[in-house]
Amino acid sequence: GWPVAQSLDSGLVSKAYKEERPIHQKGLRRYRGSSGAVDAYLEQKTQHQISVPFYICGKLCGVLSVVQLSSDFHSEPREEVPWGFDDEAVTYVAATATVLGESIEANWRRMRAQQ
Repeated sequence: GWPVAQSLDSGLVSKAYKEERPIHQKGLRRYRGSSGAVDAYLEQKTQHQISVPFYICGKLCGVLSVVQLSSDFHSEPREEVPWGFDDEAVTYVAATATVLGESIEANWRRMRAQQ
């Protein structure tokens, strides 16, 4: 299993889950609502994050989260790496979350039909 757990009481994943909407946060080092549990375990720093809830059978089931990490809060972006996420990226992640939920649901229905 995953060796670190993050509570649903704090952080952007929790906020996306509770509010049932995409969350796009730039510059997390300045955002007080972020949780550092996973960052501490990975010994990385989350700089930017998109978190989008997904649904299975019409029920909220989880959150797809995309992050941009660095090994240092103050490291400069490298030119070959796009820094941060734009609004178009949020649209892509939201579409991916929809496909994820639909794929899990279709597989679940297929498995039930085979029983």
